[in-house]
Amino acid sequence: MAKENLEMFLGWEALFALENGNSIFLQNSLDDPDYAYNYYLFGPDRQMIDGGCFNVEGDPKSIEEVLEAALQDCSISKNI
Repeated sequence: MAKENLEMFLGWEALFALENGNSIFLQNSLDDPDYAYNYYLFGPDRQMIDGGCFNVEGDPKSIEEVLEAALQDCSISKNI
């Protein structure tokens, strides 16, 4: 990741509502050097369904690109 993009992503968190009523919380992983991001998937009842770590190939330019990588890399469907 380029230095300017790394600085942009340090210390960020984001919550996205999915089409099915679930939500996914993303944050960069500063604690684990093997993984760039953490994700937590919550159901409509706000109970956690899944969570874990993942990496993003290339040089993401936006949080939306990180979201798409989470949905693909972690086998999460917007319609789970």
